[in-house]
Amino acid sequence: MPMLAFGPAREAALSLDLSEYIDGWDCPRDHIAARLITGRDGSTYAQMRVDLGVLQMALNGRPDGERYHGLPTALDFVQHEMRVSHDLDASHWRELHRELQQFNYRRLALSRLADEALERRDNDLAKSLIAGAISDIEGCLSAINLLERQSRERPPEFNLAPTFVFNRARLRSRLAALDERIDEAIEEAEAGARSLEQMLHNLGVDGESVEEDAGVMFLRKTASDLRAKHQIQRTLQEQLSEAIDNDDFEAAARLRDEMRRRGYTPPSEE
Repeated sequence: MPMLAFGPAREAALSLDLSEYIDGWDCPRDHIAARLITGRDGSTYAQMRVDLGVLQMALNGRPDGERYHGLPTALDFVQHEMRVSHDLDASHWRELHRELQQFNYRRLALSRLADEALERRDNDLAKSLIAGAISDIEGCLSAINLLERQSRERPPEFNLAPTFVFNRARLRSRLAALDERIDEAIEEAEAGARSLEQMLHNLGVDGESVEEDAGVMFLRKTASDLRAKHQIQRTLQEQLSEAIDNDDFEAAARLRDEMRRRGYTPPSEE
């Protein structure tokens, strides 16, 4: 009959029980539950509640806090090796696939935490979290692109690409609006809608379904609402394009000066 553990050994065993850390923190079925915690090393981590426990993720670099062959991420490593040698074996592609899933979990947690920060009117924290979520989405899309090129067929995660494109545009627009760059917020939403439409067309979705897609409609409404709220009929970029079309070089010069003054960056459609 095995002996029962008492004293320090028993206390050490109890410290491994996750119940004490998630007691009272339920796993909801209809939305994501996440929180920020301070680790014993003083670093801030994001935690996301899942049905069998909790995921803890570093906020910078790889979510698991590790480096990959001396580089911050497996994505960095694969991109580097493809530039210099193309000497990649199956293990590296498996690691990229695993890392993609980590990035996706973290962007979900950061997006939820950003929403909660906005509800508390903590805009500075919200902007930092949104920027992190956008970076993770970029990482997911880059990983999907590399995995598709490597296998010459679409990886299972490709089905998530429209979701990533939608959320990237939504978050970019929100970030610009929080910085009071309303022209850019409008254009990010509209450019995102066009990118999402193109991706859906490439996936074989028929035209009517693309027009009625919830993501496309949301982004177009976001842009429309911003125009109405801030009484913007034409953005700076739209005014500049019109001035160039009309050979109004004086107006074009004034608009370019204003865009430089505002630090304006037109959105890229990817």
